[in-house]
Amino acid sequence: KSATTGFPAKGNGLIYVSRDFCKELVEQVIQVRKNMPKDGEATALFDGLLGVSNLSANDVVHGYACCIANTKSGILIVGNSPMPDKGYGMMSSVAPISAMAAIATPMILKQKKKAQLVQVVSNMKKMYYLFIDYDIDEGKFPEQLEDLVKKGYLKQDTLTMLNSCHADGEDRPLVYIPGFRTSDHSATIIMHTPAPIDGKRTYLRIDGEVKTMKEASFQQLIKVQGARE
Repeated sequence: KSATTGFPAKGNGLIYVSRDFCKELVEQVIQVRKNMPKDGEATALFDGLLGVSNLSANDVVHGYACCIANTKSGILIVGNSPMPDKGYGMMSSVAPISAMAAIATPMILKQKKKAQLVQVVSNMKKMYYLFIDYDIDEGKFPEQLEDLVKKGYLKQDTLTMLNSCHADGEDRPLVYIPGFRTSDHSATIIMHTPAPIDGKRTYLRIDGEVKTMKEASFQQLIKVQGARE
């Protein structure tokens, strides 16, 4: 509500960027500023545009909001900055937010991909322990992942959660390769991501190791495994 104080009661559009995202943008931009040369034209331009020299993520009091409304005299655009006016140059306008987003978004996306990879590794390790339990009882890994549910090793919703990863812009199931047991070759791949994440493929081996490698190397590895089988 504080972000939209003073906005028209009726409008044709409302743009809102959350406070958390604004804080993350500011933190990323501050880090970029720290890595720049102290004395240089680029640094001076950077400071002149964004005024980050005295900026802190703690100054972000709410998200950024912008309202667009049609009026009799034309289009009215009203925006509230997420930061109070403390002499930060253009920080109270739309331009710095757009500039910060352009600078920081690639870094934020990269961090998200890393987080997705960490989650995939964790899920694969949890799946491996289930495979081991199944192998002890049945003498082999399950023919299909649903067998884990049928035999009571876990519930369907848990399987759905573990057997998924975010790839190609959507949540997709992991690729499971059946027909193996713990006594087979230790380096055999039994599960992998359906597509590369940040250019790399993650996979689970029979010995429980979870590895990540470039897509070209993975394709070569899986091809060799197919020929060996």
